Amino acid sequence: MPPNQENSIVTNDEILIGEVQISFAKSQIISGGEETSVQIKSMQIFHCLVSFYPKPCPRQYFIDTIWDGNEYVGAKALTDGIYRLRKAGLSDAIKTISKSGYVLNWAPLPQELEAVNAQSKHPAGETRNKRYIWTFVVLTALLGLAALLFTVIDFIDILKLFGDLHPIEE
Repeated sequence: MPPNQENSIVTNDEILIGEVQISFAKSQIISGGEETSVQIKSMQIFHCLVSFYPKPCPRQYFIDTIWDGNEYVGAKALTDGIYRLRKAGLSDAIKTISKSGYVLNWAPLPQELEAVNAQSKHPAGETRNKRYIWTFVVLTALLGLAALLFTVIDFIDILKLFGDLHPIEE
């Protein structure tokens, strides 16, 4: 049983590892802007790695879970699946633990595909510009209010000054 089974990340459809985006629903890996379709068994291998993160996932767990304990098929298919994942852009993300299993080098982060697409359509500069505009508007309003307040105070002082003057009698 994977240690992170209750972890919500393994139920997410899309995750991000480093700069690589993984879609479980589409069996797709997007790395460097290039989309690669991956076999379902390879995605199951990757799902096990995510479930076990940050601990290594034992080879036997893969074989028991994905290939129903079939050592003959599972051992070779596991090696092939890891190879395909690495080739699809996860070469730096998967580390081999000699004669034991595999582990992810980086933390998998939940990632909404729509959020990634929205970021690519709207550069970060637009958000920064909106922030500057709002800051400018608020500061201008505060300065206007301060000027109005000082004008009223000056007007009251002028009235007091003229109030002390007596009208000229003729």
